[in-house]
Amino acid sequence: MEIIFKMTMDDYLELLRLKNNDISITRKAKIQYKISIAIIIVITTFFLLELVAPFYIPVLVMATILLIIWFLYSDSIFNTARDKTIKNLANKEFSKSIKQIKDTKITLQEDGISEEIEGMYSKIQWSFINDISVTKNNIFINLISGQVLNIPKRAFKNEEEEKKFLKYIDENLV
Repeated sequence: MEIIFKMTMDDYLELLRLKNNDISITRKAKIQYKISIAIIIVITTFFLLELVAPFYIPVLVMATILLIIWFLYSDSIFNTARDKTIKNLANKEFSKSIKQIKDTKITLQEDGISEEIEGMYSKIQWSFINDISVTKNNIFINLISGQVLNIPKRAFKNEEEEKKFLKYIDENLV
């Protein structure tokens, strides 16, 4: 079975989002982000309390309001910044990729999967496949090396061909 396609920026973005979706690391980064800014607000408040000695209440009220707003919106700010970083990385890296210019040919064989891009061949044995992730637009074949083979669903003529492709891979995985 052969599949020929050309990668698009959307395919690459979805791949980056999948690779950057480690929940424990993201949660840890969000907590660090949240706490670090909260600490800055508290330190600034203590510094301002010394400067406005008799007027403690307005400074404490403002600091409390800032902390509440920060804790309410910090997750969305973090996610927006993360998405912007992923898009910038995708634009930078994908513009250098040969996959945006040339067709990629994936061939399923008895001993594995071969990938060909403009005369360059990669052979992936079935034993090197860790797992497969299927999303709305792509099929990601995760290898034990940490690399990912990205196959857009639009490369298939129809849903039946896609199911046949996935079934063939499933049957050959040990």
